Parts: sequence; C-alpha cells; structure tokens
Amino acid sequence: MQTVTSPGVLAGKGIVITRPALQADSICRLLLEHNAVPIAFPTLLIQPVADPALAKARLREL
Repeated sequence: MQTVTSPGVLAGKGIVITRPALQADSICRLLLEHNAVPIAFPTLLIQPVADPALAKARLREL
C-alpha cells in the first residue's frame, strides 16, 4: 500500500459512507489515510432472506 506524504485532493473533505456499518470500516480507514474526513452514515442493513425459495422465485421474475 502506498504511503500518503502530501495532503492530496481529499484532504479535509467530508465524505459520507452509506455502506452497511460492518462494511464501512475499511473504506473509512482508507479515506483517513488520504486525510479525508469519513462520515459513516449506514443506510442499509443486509440480512439473510427469511424464505430463500421465495427470494429465488422473485429473482426469476426479473
């Protein structure tokens, strides 16, 4: 991985991360390495489907 030695174009920029909370950590760390200001704001919660057969049927309808 490259080490940031100058402020760069992201320095001081606030960037909203809308990934699910469990997926946001890695991108937030990368943004911090580039002197950005990550703002974690999860808008999704990914969960297993309650009925896999129904989910497969709905996907076939697409």
